[in-house]
Amino acid sequence: MGKWKPTLTQPHDVRNAWFIWMAVAVAVVIFCLATDFKRDVAVRYMDTARAWLNSAELYEPGIHGFLYLPAAGVLMIPFEILPKSLGWSLFRLAEIALFAFSIHRFGLLLGRSSGIRLFPLMTLLAILPTSLNAFRNGQMTVPMIGCMLLAAACMADARWWRSVFWIALAVALKPLAMVFLLLAVVIEPRLRWRLPLGLLVVLLMPFLFQSPGYVVDVYVEFVQKMQRASAPGFNTNFSDVFGLTRVFSIDLSSTVMTVIRLIAAVGALAAAWLARSRFGRVEGAIFMVMLAAFYILLFNPRTENNTYVLIVPIIGGIIASSFLVGRWLLSGILFAICLLVINANHEISRWITPDNSTWLNPLVAVFMVVWVLALIPMRRSPWNDRLADQSSTSSSSGPMCDS
Repeated sequence: MGKWKPTLTQPHDVRNAWFIWMAVAVAVVIFCLATDFKRDVAVRYMDTARAWLNSAELYEPGIHGFLYLPAAGVLMIPFEILPKSLGWSLFRLAEIALFAFSIHRFGLLLGRSSGIRLFPLMTLLAILPTSLNAFRNGQMTVPMIGCMLLAAACMADARWWRSVFWIALAVALKPLAMVFLLLAVVIEPRLRWRLPLGLLVVLLMPFLFQSPGYVVDVYVEFVQKMQRASAPGFNTNFSDVFGLTRVFSIDLSSTVMTVIRLIAAVGALAAAWLARSRFGRVEGAIFMVMLAAFYILLFNPRTENNTYVLIVPIIGGIIASSFLVGRWLLSGILFAICLLVINANHEISRWITPDNSTWLNPLVAVFMVVWVLALIPMRRSPWNDRLADQSSTSSSSGPMCDS
């Protein structure tokens, strides 16, 4: 009888990974109940749902507060109308379940060409402090990236209406997902008329739950709020790419930053289009969601260190692929270091620059996105070493999402 070797790729490992997620969800809920949901950002969503029911103002003055579409407030009503302990706990369970399910689907997508199960290792890599803090705080970034990953999996299988559902839900939960929506609209011809319809449903949905006059006023407030929030100023603690310049006291004007964001947007679009045209639908969906996530982190003027939970599943997928599929050991080690740095960002950055912790995470993200971009001309990736052959064969790949 041969010696058993733990590979984390067997069916029982997948089952154990689901048990781990169940344990994490229960532990997070117990912790939140024990601390009475302190340090909780979800309180903003619940307050907004209550304000919606009372026909009150949703958006407070200034750059902080509720920064989402009215649809997000409507979606939170089922949790708000329940007793606090029950409703807020169910919200945590729902977002963790969605996050875990999306990692499972994304792992299947990355492991499609090899048939290797990546979900167990991706699970272990996803339950580090950055994710746990986001679960505890009730960050809306958690379900947003979950929806984006599920949309990518469905796009890879040409399940266009399911893709529309997940992308529209991501935008409804957090407008930053518009980055992914715009990439999908431009790059995938089958989505060019479907996604606008999905977005229209998101925008019109609030009219089903309030008087038209009130909803119109809320949308006016939303536009004004976004104008204020998108220009937080120089003396802020946001961890976008300009957090790298702030640590050196380089004060770029808002015009210059806008130009840089536009150039980066065109670059992300060009890279995603190139990946789609060269490697086909499946690989194109993988690159698209990766590039969208990195763009959101680096060029959203309100990125916080907690927002980096957005790329935890992506980093986990790259690490798992590097070690278990492509045997890209160096890239696996480098991305494992990146993941550890993101989780220990506060301690490391404060040791180097005691008064500033906004530069290290974007620095790591810049390295990672450059690595992802380099895969396109290389025509190789740790999850598929035959990218050059995919443009003619991807359409025949089997489904990942149910029809």
